[in-house]
Amino acid sequence: LLKSQFGLRRCEIMGLGSRPDLNGNTCVVKGYLPETDEYEVAMEHSDETLILSGENLKRRDRTPGDPGYYVEFKSGKTIRRDFKSN
Repeated sequence: LLKSQFGLRRCEIMGLGSRPDLNGNTCVVKGYLPETDEYEVAMEHSDETLILSGENLKRRDRTPGDPGYYVEFKSGKTIRRDFKSN
């Protein structure tokens, strides 16, 4: 799983024809299923767990342990900036 580009990463769901309501939502990849070449994902803003193809996942740069914000230093001031999420 860790060798995969999606391993334990936050991803955006895209191109999902069976559940178009989920397109654009974010999830965290929890496991890889080598027998079907699919991924087990946990939705980020609900308790739902799904099995999706890698073609339906777009990697985001944050990992589950990231705090959801970054700090910017500008003109001698510290500014907290939140990542956009759905």
